[in-house]
Amino acid sequence: PIQKSVLQNTIELALYKHSMERKLKESQEHLENFFNNAPIGIFQSSVEGKLYQVNKSLSDMLWYESPEEFISTVNKTDIENKLFVEKEKRSLFLSEVLDDDNWHSYENRIYRKDGSIITIEISFRSVKDQHGTVKYLEGFVKDITERKKAEEILLMEKMLAFALSESSDLKETLNICLNVAIRISRMDSGGIYLIDDDSGDMELEVHFGLSDDFITTASYYKADSPS
Repeated sequence: PIQKSVLQNTIELALYKHSMERKLKESQEHLENFFNNAPIGIFQSSVEGKLYQVNKSLSDMLWYESPEEFISTVNKTDIENKLFVEKEKRSLFLSEVLDDDNWHSYENRIYRKDGSIITIEISFRSVKDQHGTVKYLEGFVKDITERKKAEEILLMEKMLAFALSESSDLKETLNICLNVAIRISRMDSGGIYLIDDDSGDMELEVHFGLSDDFITTASYYKADSPS
């Protein structure tokens, strides 16, 4: 009976161990599947910015071929200079994240692989060991470019409607329209031409950021001009 009891205990312990190992494996596979297929970017990095892990959504968001290429490219340089347009924001929010274990979120503009810029929302926290020493940072990244653009357009529309209601001078009105158009399109220069009803000639009425040479050569076009 004693030997049977020992045998039963051994079998039960082995079955329990096997069950725990299977559950652990399933849990690890579930986490790995979530990490790889999550619709938002996920990352782990050192405090200094060295990337440990990124998922495919994040590398796709920034137009890299794979997470491996993204990690390799960023880790060869400085993460602040390679990725962030507003570098001081990361340093500012990083100091807050290191103070506690809470999640912190902020917005920043970030460079894609080709140099184009998108606006992102980063939510991240510091992960510490039992002694309170920071082991790494982990977080999520969401592309909010279209949302920010829609918010900006809505704000510009309100500002434009108010400004136009206050303006009675044509040139002032055109300058208001031009400034709004430049801000929304994020172009660095522009102008507005007016066409004479009688002659059909076109003249540059207001402009911003155009060179003197351009203004000299392109400020006036006759109706029969090939340009």
